[in-house]
Amino acid sequence: MASSIWLHFIRRLGKRRRRIQKSRWARQARWQSAMAGGSIAQSGRVHYNVPVRCDGAGTVRLETDVTLGYGAGPRYGNGEILLQARSNDAVITIGSRTVANNNLQIIANRSVRIGTECLIGELVSIYDSDFHETNPLERMGESDGKVSEVVIGNNVWIGSRSIILKGTTIGDNTVIAAGSIVAKSIPANVIAGGNPAKVIKEKITE
Repeated sequence: MASSIWLHFIRRLGKRRRRIQKSRWARQARWQSAMAGGSIAQSGRVHYNVPVRCDGAGTVRLETDVTLGYGAGPRYGNGEILLQARSNDAVITIGSRTVANNNLQIIANRSVRIGTECLIGELVSIYDSDFHETNPLERMGESDGKVSEVVIGNNVWIGSRSIILKGTTIGDNTVIAAGSIVAKSIPANVIAGGNPAKVIKEKITE
């Protein structure tokens, strides 16, 4: 009897510690964003399960029931997620009920939009620019190179360690296989994979 009471107490204490930690991570993300001149706009409850770094000058929009990090998932370091809207007018939008695993990186110089109810695996990277000019004579300059919006539809599943590059659109319900590099747009309702990612199965909803 005493052991069961003690176990119940330990579990309650653990839950309380996790709630405090998640609240601290949320405050830290808002503070970092404000210090960089940016902002985090939440339209409802957001679940912070790992540290989240938002140190860009732009806006990060998180809709209702977005989940950032998965406590039981694999992670590098503390599993930190980076949501960096770099420029003043850059926007990162993550739709409601989307779940992102640990060590996600999203860097936007203009816009990255992710729809509702998406699943994003660990160590996924999403970029809307080249970060540098491809011309070797200009590569060391301050230019971000080519910049083009990334749009990810609703109910998209992006497998672990995938990279989504500038100017791409991924249609609703599509699956991106683990380890893929998406350099061109992918239609809705397909499975795509590889480097560069190509459609490997169509009409997955039938």
